[in-house]
Amino acid sequence: MGSNKSSTIVILIVVMSFISQPCVRAEPEDLDVFTDFEDSSNTSQYTFGTSPNIITFTGNNGIRGTASIYRSGVKAFWIEFNDVDGRVEFESPASMVQFYAKDVGEGTNGVIRALNNQSSIISSAPLTSDWQLFTFIEFPELGPIYSLQLINDAQSLSQISAIDDFGFTPAEIIEPNEPNEPEPNIVTFSDVTRLTIKADKNRTTMSDAFTLSGTFTVNAEQVGAFDNIRVSLFPDSESGSFDEILPISNQDVTKNKISHKLQSENITSFQIDFNKGRFSLAAKNVDLTGFDSPLVLEIEFGNIFISNEINEMVINGPKKLIPTCLMTGVEDKLIVSKFSLKSNKKGDSLNIQGEIVSAETNVDFTQEIVTVQWGGFIENIPMGEFANKKGQKFTYKKPKTANGHVSKLDIDLDKCVFKCSIKDAPVLDKTGIITFSLSSSLSFDAQTEVQP
Repeated sequence: MGSNKSSTIVILIVVMSFISQPCVRAEPEDLDVFTDFEDSSNTSQYTFGTSPNIITFTGNNGIRGTASIYRSGVKAFWIEFNDVDGRVEFESPASMVQFYAKDVGEGTNGVIRALNNQSSIISSAPLTSDWQLFTFIEFPELGPIYSLQLINDAQSLSQISAIDDFGFTPAEIIEPNEPNEPEPNIVTFSDVTRLTIKADKNRTTMSDAFTLSGTFTVNAEQVGAFDNIRVSLFPDSESGSFDEILPISNQDVTKNKISHKLQSENITSFQIDFNKGRFSLAAKNVDLTGFDSPLVLEIEFGNIFISNEINEMVINGPKKLIPTCLMTGVEDKLIVSKFSLKSNKKGDSLNIQGEIVSAETNVDFTQEIVTVQWGGFIENIPMGEFANKKGQKFTYKKPKTANGHVSKLDIDLDKCVFKCSIKDAPVLDKTGIITFSLSSSLSFDAQTEVQP
């Protein structure tokens, strides 16, 4: 903070209200924001700096006929007789404020105060008739400086309190950290030994069921207190979910075991044996729509979070698939469970059957053209040739006068099954990977691959 006029730099003792020890500064320090008021105008408010470090002076600033109120240049900030208190507001609070200040005129009793965000006084000091370097700093007990107050109880126009060559360093505001939540222990099942899923083939009632069991690695002492147990089972694709909160607490742990038969609508039993590291549960009357392999099982209680992915080899065992009808209303899908190919003098024949589901819940094949494909063989069944016996059950039987080779096609979307017969076709693919598909002109399109 240089000066082009002579001035006296004095040691200022800044008195902090009630609790602070004296803070002594003898020389100016390097500050981030500085103004000598030379760009101010004769107005009651002067703003300087760039956001977020703007300072606003409210009082008088600019040129006044009394030269002694300027320490450098020809402008300053001042208050005089009959003025309200002068204010210096910081857009961002300051950790240190330095400036020169003095009283002009005999009997002037100017006082400068540093205030925090609650307008409590951090420090205050009187002005004298000589230019003095004032330094205010933040105190941990009261926080950084948000504003300054310049007070003058002058009784005449010749009594003025002035500030010149002003600078400050912004405070570093550290937001309080949120309390850290304790991280739950992550315990993965060492093995899920069994998961059996039974699907209600009547997808209007959706009374599905499942049982599962497995092993885990956690001791009862690791669990901590808990008021309930959350069980979740859902496909990796998140096309469906099962989530249940069981009213079981740590009070139900007996001899390191939990064994509960529940009256809950869904989960009927839940068992954990901490001694052997085993668990099991059973559920019925649940909606497992959208469930497909792989599935994710989660069990959470106390500070324990157990998670495991279950693949097709475990779900219903290695020889049975997860019920296809669980995808009803989710996607068009075909699964071939059995087929046979034969050849004779009249041509090739194919009998094929399996599971079928539709994303549409109100399909009407009687009003659509249905296409059957087996490799290079493609045949369209004309609109109106299907009969609708009941619900979502459709049957096509080749008329005697028709020229096609699809002799019969049964599609039962209620029970999620189909059967198709092709007779006396010229040539049917018999080797390699063969695409089999069923599609309709409006609502259905699915295919799968088979290998003879």
